[in-house]
Amino acid sequence: MKINKGLLALTFAVLSLNACKKSETISTHDLYGTWVRETAWDDGLTLHVEQTFKTDNTLEIVTTFNSANKVIFGYSSEQNGRFSIKSDSVITELIEGKQLNEYPLSLTGQPLPFSARKDDLKYFKRYYLGAAKVIFSKDRNEVSFIGPPCPPNAACANTLQFKRLQ
Repeated sequence: MKINKGLLALTFAVLSLNACKKSETISTHDLYGTWVRETAWDDGLTLHVEQTFKTDNTLEIVTTFNSANKVIFGYSSEQNGRFSIKSDSVITELIEGKQLNEYPLSLTGQPLPFSARKDDLKYFKRYYLGAAKVIFSKDRNEVSFIGPPCPPNAACANTLQFKRLQ
């Protein structure tokens, strides 16, 4: 049986195009509001991260530790910056903020440092530019931020899921 290579290539190309899912283009309006991520720890504390995307394209991220009954137990960081949308990704520029130490994230698996008083956080000015692909749930009340792949043995998370604060 003789196979026409041109017809076979055309069939493969059509099947390949149909199998690809087009990326969803998002708008800044999709992100406006406050998004929350909570991670419970064995000691009863919860790491609570709130990202607020404002209509003037500014961004505020506040990290607190909450007790089991949702009372703020302490503060870890507060960051401010700007954001923009490019196709299916959000570009964030963190410009300044406050935190307890230079590195607010634990790279050793130990608990993150925090203070009971927000006034104990120290001001810093540092530029950070990041990009993450954005995937929404169908009802637009949950969002996943997918960052670039982590290097081998790196202490980073490349997918973070948040829920819209009602």
